[in-house]
Amino acid sequence: MTIVYPLTIVNRMDLLGTQDIADLLGVSRQRAHQLVTREGFPSPAATVNKRTKMWDRAKVVAWADDNRYDITPPPKV
Repeated sequence: MTIVYPLTIVNRMDLLGTQDIADLLGVSRQRAHQLVTREGFPSPAATVNKRTKMWDRAKVVAWADDNRYDITPPPKV
């Protein structure tokens, strides 16, 4: 018997961990953890292990836009 699993190839840069989300939103890692557990935040795209989850960058950016987080990088000096 052969079991075939769907295969999705994802660019590593398209996935964000909790620290990446904190950096993107300009909040602490603890606040990012609170946000990712809130209703309405995108579901994780991948679970690496029991404690590590990854989110799709495009969905997080869309959520941030909808929830009025300014993710525009500061101007370069």
